[in-house]
Amino acid sequence: MNSKVIAKQIINFNKANFDNTFDAITVLQNHSEKMVDLFLEQATLFPPEGKKVIAEWMESFRKGRKDFKVSVDDNFKTVEDFFVSSVNAMDFPVCNFMEKANAYSEDAPAEIKKESVARSDKALNQTVVKKETGSKGKTGVGTIKKVRRTAKAVKK
Repeated sequence: MNSKVIAKQIINFNKANFDNTFDAITVLQNHSEKMVDLFLEQATLFPPEGKKVIAEWMESFRKGRKDFKVSVDDNFKTVEDFFVSSVNAMDFPVCNFMEKANAYSEDAPAEIKKESVARSDKALNQTVVKKETGSKGKTGVGTIKKVRRTAKAVKK
């Protein structure tokens, strides 16, 4: 996955969240308008000029809500274009960095174990083993075999 895709997914996620929230608020406000209309129809003592003012107020509120939605959609488009053009200008995909870091983290334990075994073998070859008499009468052979067996067990 490259940086453009990541940036677009983040922006689309935020836009979807905004759209869902905006739609929920719109449904709530439409329901409130219906309730006010129902109240105004049944209120006989409310003057017609007041009903007209409230109707104009609700209409201007709907227009403002529509303008706000258009403005936010335009800004999301602007932000998306900005991030995509920035990624193109940088020419440094985040995914390459992430893939290298992921590959290193997967290979690191094997590399560390390999390096540890190599250093152990080198240290064993350089260590001077005390001369001890083995069971067969050979000097130091039993001790070296035990150390090498232990080193092979560690390798596995």
